[in-house]
Amino acid sequence: MKVNSSVELRQWERERVAFRLGLISESGELKSDIGTATTDISLSGVGVLTNLIPVPRQEVAVIIDGEFTHTIRARVVWVRKHESSNSVTAGLKFLTY
Repeated sequence: MKVNSSVELRQWERERVAFRLGLISESGELKSDIGTATTDISLSGVGVLTNLIPVPRQEVAVIIDGEFTHTIRARVVWVRKHESSNSVTAGLKFLTY
């Protein structure tokens, strides 16, 4: 059986969580979306629900704003557009992992 080497498999189990964070592209192609919400998170990445339309392989900055603000560089791995709204769900892989 031939293996598709372009698909990245998850290394860590994801935990279902829901909190707000910011998302902005590293190249400035996307505007900031402070209303981005997580769907799940792991040591190596995060699933997000956003009104931005990222594209696979695009680098973005994930801004976690809590007691302390953290910015983590990530790469978009996949994107799914929702039929019923203007939002998308995207899988991001942390680059600093």
